[in-house]
Amino acid sequence: MKPLRLVSILFGLSFFSVIASAEGVEILSTGQLNIDLLLPIVVGIITSLLLWRFLLPSSLSNLQVAFEIDEGFYEVHRLTKTRTDALKMIRPRPVLIGVLLYLMAMAGILIIVTDVLDDSLFWNRGPTYYQPVLLMTSVLLALPIVLSPFISLYAQISRKSAADSIVTTKEWVLNVVSVVIVIAVLIA
Repeated sequence: MKPLRLVSILFGLSFFSVIASAEGVEILSTGQLNIDLLLPIVVGIITSLLLWRFLLPSSLSNLQVAFEIDEGFYEVHRLTKTRTDALKMIRPRPVLIGVLLYLMAMAGILIIVTDVLDDSLFWNRGPTYYQPVLLMTSVLLALPIVLSPFISLYAQISRKSAADSIVTTKEWVLNVVSVVIVIAVLIA
C-alpha cells in the first residue's frame, strides 16, 4: 500500500511542476562558432575516455559469478581479479562493440548534461545550444539505441563462445538473414 501512496503523491505533485517552454531556447548555426560552445563535446569525450580507461576496468575487477547448485548453496566463480584481467575480458571484438556502444551513449548523455550546466552555471546566457553539438549528441545517442538490440539479437542467434569465435561465411550469412527476417516480421 505504501508504494501506491508514494506514486499517487508523486503523480499529484507533477501537476505543480514548472511547465517547460522552448520559447527562450536559442540554437546557433555552424556559422556562429565560438570556442566555449565546443566545451560540452570536449568534456563529454574526455570524461568518456576516463570512464573507459579507469572506471570501467575498476568496476569489472574482482568480478564473480555465483550459480545456485542446491537450496541455499552457491558455486562461485571468479571471472576477473585485477584491472588487467578486466581489460582482457572486454578486449574481444563482440564485447568491445557492446562497450563502445555503452561509451557512445554515455558520451552523448555527458554532452547534454555539460551543455545544460555550462549555459546555466558558467556563462549565465540562458538555454543556448550549438547545432553541431546537438547533431553529435543525437548521433551518439541514436546509434546505441538502434544498434544495441540487433547486436544482442545477433549474439543470441549465433551463440558463439570465445573458443568458437571463427565464423564461417555460411554461418554469417545465415545469421544476418535470420536477423533481417526477424526485423521484417517486427516491422510488418
